[in-house]
Amino acid sequence: MKVYFYSEILCYVKIDCNYVGIVDKNYNYLTLFGNELIEFTPKNHAYLPYATTLDGEKDNLIKFYDGYLFVPKFVKVRNLPYKLILQKCYHDKFTLTVVTDGAIKFYLEGVFNATDELPFLPVDIDFKIVNNYVFIIFKNKKHAIFVYDIHGTLCFKNIADNYEIDKELKIYIFNGDFCPLNYNVYYTFDTPFSVTKTEIISYETTNFFTPYMFLTLLKNGVSIKDFLTNDLILRENELKDFIGNFTTVLLPLNNEVGKVLCLNNNEIKHLKFVILNDKITNIFIDD
Repeated sequence: MKVYFYSEILCYVKIDCNYVGIVDKNYNYLTLFGNELIEFTPKNHAYLPYATTLDGEKDNLIKFYDGYLFVPKFVKVRNLPYKLILQKCYHDKFTLTVVTDGAIKFYLEGVFNATDELPFLPVDIDFKIVNNYVFIIFKNKKHAIFVYDIHGTLCFKNIADNYEIDKELKIYIFNGDFCPLNYNVYYTFDTPFSVTKTEIISYETTNFFTPYMFLTLLKNGVSIKDFLTNDLILRENELKDFIGNFTTVLLPLNNEVGKVLCLNNNEIKHLKFVILNDKITNIFIDD
């Protein structure tokens, strides 16, 4: 059978102990019987390698064009020696602790308690309290931003390339997976904590990339109005319900203009976009 492989975590692949290449966000396919031993070794050592056969993964094979799509599901390394990275007090109200035991985690104690996992090891931390919101920004090449209200409810969590905190939170994001997409998002400190506006700085204005960028913004909770005609802007909530939940945006296999795929768990939804003058005029499911 023909099997396409896709992974957001770059990994090296062996088939029956023979190295065959890498799997990443570009589709690669092999013709397999199903009983071959497939070994996936992530380049990022924060994830565990694993081995399997497609015969043992039948529930995870997704019908895809003229074959099947397989997305390896990696598990993070756990139970490594516990290590305290930092512990610091802020504003005489909170104590922030960052530790690693395979995963990188933070613990916040004080007026309220909170914990979460970090995507990377921080080299610096920006801790602010503004308008009864607690901002914790873990800095490295990118910035992991967490915002809590004074009761300890997580209001915002995202990774940004840059940020500003003044009368509102401004984050800058560059998405360069397949096409350049730079945008700013502004969030108000009022109740509830919410988006006030989105600025698209630059993007590839082609009918091929427009659906991908539109769904990328939608997945990240960013305003999509810049991509819609006035008629569709009025039906924005209806449009979101129609598209439904998804975790990954995939480009079409054969570079079909106006088509894009949404992956949610083990289901793929094929969407067809009608585009006129760089604006989306209609969206329908393309079976």
